[in-house]
Amino acid sequence: MGITHVDVTVRNPAQRGRAWTSAFLVDTGAVDSLVPKRHLEAIGLRPTGRRLYATADGREVAMDVTVGELEVMGEISGGVIVFGDEGSEPLLGVTALESAGIEVDPRSQRLKRLPAVRLRGFRPAGPRLGADVAGTVGTWARTGSAQPFRKHLTRPGANAHRAGGVGRRRSVGVAVQRRPPDHWRAS
Repeated sequence: MGITHVDVTVRNPAQRGRAWTSAFLVDTGAVDSLVPKRHLEAIGLRPTGRRLYATADGREVAMDVTVGELEVMGEISGGVIVFGDEGSEPLLGVTALESAGIEVDPRSQRLKRLPAVRLRGFRPAGPRLGADVAGTVGTWARTGSAQPFRKHLTRPGANAHRAGGVGRRRSVGVAVQRRPPDHWRAS
């Protein structure tokens, strides 16, 4: 795959007037975005945590991270931003790219907007497999007997280990509701 760059504006969500714009390398193998530390500090972003990342040469390093706004092609999304070393090239990770509704066309090596996609929700096993989220959540809320549980999902761009990017495979927990078994009985 070729090299694709795009202009990205990084904003401090607490002080939206503080921003930094530059050409970022689009790295579909990286989960999170990376910006040199001095640029993040200049707009008032401070580290809020540390994460372990696998580098392109196979080393694992703990790096400072924060959350900020990323504007790509006029679309704004929030995302995790890694504090990069001095002189590192800014990288736009796949999470921010997909959150903004943009993908890389593999043939032309250009960014393009994704078509609108219907939001899909959790589908419980049982007779109501075709139920949509709005209808089932409303039904569960009315019955008063919904039981929460956690479903683990993989973040987009989990193939970072293959592409040698900055990111690494992580899972996130999402709280969803499950219909009680007695509610599945055919009437």
